[in-house]
Amino acid sequence: MRSGLLSTTLLALFVAVPALACAGAGSMLDLAAPPAEAVDPTPAAPVLIGPHDFFPSASGVAAASDQPGSEPMARKNKKADKKDDKKDEQKPDPKPTGPQTGLEGAAASYSSFIKARDAVATDSEKSAALFVQALVAYSLDPEMGQELISTMLLPKDMKEDSDAASGYHLGMGTRDDLLQLQKKQYIMPGYCGGTPQKEYKDANVKSCTVSFDKEYSSRLQGEGYKTPDHAKYFITNGGSPYPRPIELTLVEDGKTGKPRWHIKNFAGLLTGVTRPEDLD
Repeated sequence: MRSGLLSTTLLALFVAVPALACAGAGSMLDLAAPPAEAVDPTPAAPVLIGPHDFFPSASGVAAASDQPGSEPMARKNKKADKKDDKKDEQKPDPKPTGPQTGLEGAAASYSSFIKARDAVATDSEKSAALFVQALVAYSLDPEMGQELISTMLLPKDMKEDSDAASGYHLGMGTRDDLLQLQKKQYIMPGYCGGTPQKEYKDANVKSCTVSFDKEYSSRLQGEGYKTPDHAKYFITNGGSPYPRPIELTLVEDGKTGKPRWHIKNFAGLLTGVTRPEDLD
């Protein structure tokens, strides 16, 4: 009797084990081959940073209604939010003092530029955009532009100068590079919306909005090529089909001792563009 039961039990196990093994193999196959994710063909939208986008709001805090899940707080502070909105409207930018560049926003003067630089000290993308504003100022007034540019370059790339507002003056190599902006007058208007088809007269140089090509950056260099202390972005120029690179590095400010983004390499921004006569 025991012999019969044992034989029956062994036979059942012999049949069940392969079946379980097949079921397990099927499960493993399903897990090993998940459906492929669809690739979004839509190109990444460019990031636009205008001349007034470098200063925090007057209140310094986002309205409660903009905070996810904070509807009760928004209702409670509705009046306070309205007051903050009025403050924002009254004080969009610090009032520039001293000699004026002729530009609007951050690069209107040396004083407003320094305030903007310090406000975006730890924001690499806005620091890159602000430097473009300094280059635009240089194209209009080389002397004033050099003062602005010197506030964002690495000290090792300049020479100390007690007579300069920033305490430094540009090295000979940098000044030679910047001469391209005087020789090729179309370069900076191209960063401000100008195109060769309209002889760059469609540029809004006075109120220049800088456009970052995120598709080009993410495809070729990673997302802005950003690491904790190094960033690389590509900026659109209407006179070229290819955006231009700018590199930044995060180092301590010599005066404050706090970390701040400095311009490491901007030579790519100075390369030539299509001239209107080239289209003929």
